[in-house]
Amino acid sequence: MKKIFTVTIVVIALIFSCKKKDPPAPVTNGSSSTSGTTTSASTTGGTSTGGTTTGGINGGPSNTPTTNATSFHSILSTTNFTQIVNSQTMAVRFANAYFTNTPSEYIASDGFRVGEVKLNGDSLSYATSGTQYATSFLTSTTTTKWEVSGANGIPSFTFNASIAEPTCTSLNLVPAAVSKSVGLSLSLTLSNFKTASLYFSDNSSSMDGTIVMQLVNGLNSINITPAQLNGMAITTNGQFILQVENNSNHKIGGKDISFKKLLNYWKQIEIKK
Repeated sequence: MKKIFTVTIVVIALIFSCKKKDPPAPVTNGSSSTSGTTTSASTTGGTSTGGTTTGGINGGPSNTPTTNATSFHSILSTTNFTQIVNSQTMAVRFANAYFTNTPSEYIASDGFRVGEVKLNGDSLSYATSGTQYATSFLTSTTTTKWEVSGANGIPSFTFNASIAEPTCTSLNLVPAAVSKSVGLSLSLTLSNFKTASLYFSDNSSSMDGTIVMQLVNGLNSINITPAQLNGMAITTNGQFILQVENNSNHKIGGKDISFKKLLNYWKQIEIKK
């Protein structure tokens, strides 16, 4: 779980550090946690609609079939991110694009440049420190037309990712403080996603200080008991983190490529006696 937190921090740092457009890449010949409890009024799955392709790869199911792969040569994502620390709220939408010759489940440190990456006509900048493309301050991620000029084994393609953005209601009800003697009860309604995880942590290195829940589409009644909170440290730096993902995965030009839309919510919470 700490790795997930770290990845989120690194991605946020990257998007604010990418300011200038880098030159295209030269083409080469290489090609145990404690679980809380949830109940749900609905268990329907997330959307599975993919998208369409044009350009370097012609559109059509035969050229861009969906794939069951869990590791990818390319991960292209848009994120709706909210962070609340010391009652100060930062909300931003950003995009990332990662390319590798060694298929990966997550964005890793082995990414490389391709010819060019555009989202809705705007070029993304490449951050050598994070080996991925990034851009920030998107006004919307409802429309996500990716254009990639391929290089180094990655094909050229244009893909309109038509999957829906994940949503969550009632996040304004997440408290600023939780008492270990009382516990936490909260109802969240989520929609349009494939996977969703809730992390509640005292931000220590102890696994007893972390509660992890898997959420479902529909109403989630979250109940964390005093017994479950017993192992948590008293702190002003607790973390309530919600990570929600909708995706559409495709085989394009012989490569497994994942298109993602993400909702990340991160709130600092005081954990009291």
